Amino acid sequence: MTTGITIRRRDGSVLFHSATATTTAQAVNELVAEARRNLRSADLRSADLRSADLRSADLRSADLRYADLRYADLRSAKNVPHVLTVGRLDGWLITLTNTLDGWRFTAGCRYLTEGEARAHWADASGWSPDSAPEHGARMLAGVDALISMARALGWPEKLVGEAEAVVA
Repeated sequence: MTTGITIRRRDGSVLFHSATATTTAQAVNELVAEARRNLRSADLRSADLRSADLRSADLRSADLRYADLRYADLRSAKNVPHVLTVGRLDGWLITLTNTLDGWRFTAGCRYLTEGEARAHWADASGWSPDSAPEHGARMLAGVDALISMARALGWPEKLVGEAEAVVA
């Protein structure tokens, strides 16, 4: 007699089996923990990872080009390629992603080029009404810090292809 919990795909094939789980919730938690451990070399290009909980995930060699990481929680994530993070500035985590289209800055729902980021945070009219007057200066300091880190790591301002991808 098999013990534990089995999670099946819609076609009936086994997606995951836990020999120790006694509830479906425990099995799902084990599945998520294993997925986090095994994201090394994952091809996540163009993946919609908005709001993904990637805390403590090992993303060594994962291809995150074009992945949408808005609101993704990357705290304690290890070996995150092409991604640098600064924050929280005024409550916002600012992320720089190195893509084939160039550097992209993410903060909340914003996904901006360097020029767009500088224009957005220089113009207070587009901010939340409860933002402090110093908000723009703080966010621009975050942009500057990310650019400095990317340059120190030798990142090109635009990825050219697989062979030239720089993994930090």
